[in-house]
Amino acid sequence: MLAVVGQNQRATVSTANVLVGKYQAQKNALDALIKTEAAQKAQLAATKNDILAKLAHLRTLQAAQAAAAKAGRCQGGRCQGGGKQQQ
Repeated sequence: MLAVVGQNQRATVSTANVLVGKYQAQKNALDALIKTEAAQKAQLAATKNDILAKLAHLRTLQAAQAAAAKAGRCQGGRCQGGGKQQQ
């Protein structure tokens, strides 16, 4: 009787060890994915900031061009100072 109980407990522990091993393998794979995702998010954030900075600069240039055109300094596609009119 005790031998059967011991055998059942060993089988339960063995099954638990297999499940823990599978869990650990899955956890390691997920941890690697999380690390990759974090790196991608950081890269995307840097790219977003770069794009926003370039967009702000473009808007500044457009505003300056519009102001120059409104002031009548740009005529015939050329602005005073020899610079070509931006589009």
